[in-house]
Amino acid sequence: MKIQRLIGLLIVAALVSIPARAQTPDSAEDYLKRGVARIEQGNLAGAIADYTRAIEINSRLAPGFLCRGGEIAVSDLFNALALNNRGFAHYRNGDWDQALADFDRAIRMQPRLADAYSNRGNVWQQKGELQKALHDFNQAIKLNPRHSAAFNNRANLYQANGELAEAIIDYTRSIEMEPAQATAFANRGLTFLQLGRNREAGQDFKRAIELNPGLKAQLERLIRSEAKLPEAVTFTTNTNKEKP
Repeated sequence: MKIQRLIGLLIVAALVSIPARAQTPDSAEDYLKRGVARIEQGNLAGAIADYTRAIEINSRLAPGFLCRGGEIAVSDLFNALALNNRGFAHYRNGDWDQALADFDRAIRMQPRLADAYSNRGNVWQQKGELQKALHDFNQAIKLNPRHSAAFNNRANLYQANGELAEAIIDYTRSIEMEPAQATAFANRGLTFLQLGRNREAGQDFKRAIELNPGLKAQLERLIRSEAKLPEAVTFTTNTNKEKP
């Protein structure tokens, strides 16, 4: 039985602490923060516009401004984060080429930005470039061995390629690093189901729905679109119900 996996996790980079400089009510940081808020609201066009404006302002006001030690140009670091976030919005909007361009630029500016590698790997997978996707997921994990999303996303790649044992290992690692990540439980449950391990699948589905009740309908559609729901798989979330 082949089951479509849930969408890979993409990371909107956290804001970095930037040394104080002259601020205006319409600062680059303000636009970056509003872009993050708009992503959460589902306003992708607005987020893209805000990230673009943040990059424009920061590039104009802070060329070559250096962090302590003079090792990292703040303009490059800030813009790399903004590009990563804008690439996320383009990805969510289904614009793979624009997303890829933004992640490429972010990585050129900050070659150690693990989030951008993980995100770009998802784009490569969508475009059918599986070896490039695997390389990017591996690189994200190399840069940050506790990158939960990268493990989940690499597991998605293994799952889609029929390498189910490898997928289970990576989903488990993702869960160990971030136990409240519902998507990794859901994805591992789908993979257990493919392996015929229905009891373990049911446990993962139950936990995924406890963490994110909104996944219930999606999981039911994914499973029932491929095969009749096995009796051993349950979506019951009430653990306090007494047996008759």
